[in-house]
Amino acid sequence: MKEFHCIVGNKGGVGKSLAASLVTQYAEDQRWGPFGIECDQSNRTLSRYERLRTQRLELLDSEQQIDRRRFDTLIEMLVQDDEPFVVMDNGQASFAPLTRYMVECHAFDT
Repeated sequence: MKEFHCIVGNKGGVGKSLAASLVTQYAEDQRWGPFGIECDQSNRTLSRYERLRTQRLELLDSEQQIDRRRFDTLIEMLVQDDEPFVVMDNGQASFAPLTRYMVECHAFDT
């Protein structure tokens, strides 16, 4: 079963990227094959760790709203990837648009 850890918060500078990097590093040490998705457009912290496999994905459009095509790309990455452990780092700017969009489209309803 794939694990997906989405690090989000509505305040900047509280350690979201640090938490994402620690979770990803721990998973790497456990040999769980972690994969990081960097969605923090203002601070590219997670993707700066050379040891960690990460991919950058900008979810917000020019109006600071979720770009539906980019969100679909995220879902495709989660579904199609063979990675058993995925960590997504989100910035403060995407917190409200991302959570609102996930609720509206029932993105993770089971």
